[in-house]
Amino acid sequence: MSKEKSLKKVSTAEIVWYSIAGLFILAGVTLAVLSIIGDYIGTSNWIRDAEQSMVNIFKWNVSWRFYGLVLAIVGVIILVITLWVNSKKADKEANKNLSKSDRVKINLDAVKKAEQVEEQANNQ
Repeated sequence: MSKEKSLKKVSTAEIVWYSIAGLFILAGVTLAVLSIIGDYIGTSNWIRDAEQSMVNIFKWNVSWRFYGLVLAIVGVIILVITLWVNSKKADKEANKNLSKSDRVKINLDAVKKAEQVEEQANNQ
C-alpha cells in the first residue's frame, strides 16, 4: 500500500470539533489559573474584583475555578464524543475494506480451484 493511501484524510467537521473542544479546555484552564493567581496577588486586584462582580451578577458564590472546571469538563466531553464518533467511522471503513478484500480473495481462490480442476480434466 502506498504512503498516500495509508494516511487517513481528516474531515473538516472533525477538525472543527477538535478545535471547539480545545477552546473550551483552554478557556477553562485560563479561568482556573487566573482565579489562583488572583488569590495570591494581594488584597485588592482586578481578578478578585471581576470574580466578585460575577458573584454579584449571577448570585452564585463560586469562584472562576468552578467555571473553569465546568468549561474544561465540557471540552473533554466534546473531545471524547468526537473521538468516539470518528473511531466508529474508521472501524466501519476498515471493516468494509476488509470484507471487500475477503470477497476478492474468495473469488481468486475459486478461479484457481477451477483452473486446477480444468487442468486435471485435460490431463486425463
